[in-house]
Amino acid sequence: HGKSWKNGVGCVGEPEPITLKEAKKIEQTNKKWRLPSIDELASLVDLDCKNYPIDLTVFPDIKSSEGDSTYWSTTTYLSNEGTKEMPSLFYTIDFTQGIVDAHTQGIAYRVRWVRIKK
Repeated sequence: HGKSWKNGVGCVGEPEPITLKEAKKIEQTNKKWRLPSIDELASLVDLDCKNYPIDLTVFPDIKSSEGDSTYWSTTTYLSNEGTKEMPSLFYTIDFTQGIVDAHTQGIAYRVRWVRIKK
C-alpha cells in the first residue's frame, strides 16, 4: 500500500502504514487487490536469506526498523467481536526477523496487497 506500478521503472513510492480497519475498507471497494492471509505472507519468508528472512532483491522496500517491517494479514488470531475490554487480534509478520505476531486492528502497519485472479 502506498506504492504504484510505473512501466519501465517498477514499483515507485513509499509503503504507507495504515490500520487493518482502513485496509479492510479499501479492500471492499477494490476489485483487483485483496488482503493476504498469514500463510501467504509467511510463504515469503526465506530463512536462508542473509540479514533479512526475505529476498530483498524481490522485496527491496522492507525497512530495517521494527514496525516499519511489520505487515498486516487478514487472518484472525483471537476473535472477540463486540467485546470492548478485549478487542480482536489479527496476525502480522515482521519481515526483518520472520516473526509472526498478533495485534489489534487499530495499529498502523504496512499492507502487501495480493492480486485477485480472474
